[in-house]
Amino acid sequence: MYDNISTAKAVSRWSNLGVKLPKELTTAIEVFEAILWVETGHAVEFNLADITAANAEEKVVEFANRLVPALKAGDHPGRSPLDEAKRRMLDAAARDVLAKATAAVPVVIDRLTPEFDKHAEAYTTAVAALPDIVDSDSLVQAGAIAVTAYATAQTEAIWLNKVSSWVAETRDLPGFTGLDVDVPLRILRPADAVQLTKLDAAQYTNVDQTLGALNKVFYTAAREGIEFGINTLSECAETRRTLAITPQNISSRISMIR
Repeated sequence: MYDNISTAKAVSRWSNLGVKLPKELTTAIEVFEAILWVETGHAVEFNLADITAANAEEKVVEFANRLVPALKAGDHPGRSPLDEAKRRMLDAAARDVLAKATAAVPVVIDRLTPEFDKHAEAYTTAVAALPDIVDSDSLVQAGAIAVTAYATAQTEAIWLNKVSSWVAETRDLPGFTGLDVDVPLRILRPADAVQLTKLDAAQYTNVDQTLGALNKVFYTAAREGIEFGINTLSECAETRRTLAITPQNISSRISMIR
């Protein structure tokens, strides 16, 4: 069972992607966060100096009316009516955030794509400037240009992985529940079964830590000319289904492995 409130908190951090979120989602997040920060555990106080012989009864009634919501009793022992009210409202607000977040995913991808394309191109260009073997010794031997290209590729890999991780996190949204996070396909678009096989193989290949810092799946895509692009988890599932092993493509996979 998914935790709506924790997932809504994660959605509230989508602004860190650097794109403007749809108005409906932004409003839902604002409401959710406002309820989240409502204080329910404060003590209910009264000021003895305000009480006189003439108003004592009135002050007792007033204090009682303010005190009742904070008492620990009723259907939820240990939880006050204020706590329970906040919990129910927060859960409803969280579910509203998640519904709007599901609808917003394609919009966020569309708005993120121009910046994503710049980073993907910078990464691919940097990888192309690296020696065929990427480890600390080969970089030193290749010289300053290769070292600079490596630093650029590493920086870009971090940015690209941030987007890839965001796609994975959408699995907790109602529209993508149960879908595989599919590491090789979140921000990559193989054109055929052979390219997909290479990405799958890269995920489980042991590599030198120098190369590992560039993300071995992204690195394989850059070397193999595989397109970078942000996909929803539904699109990942469809791509994998479409490029699954069939009698038509199994021979090409076998020849590639050989």
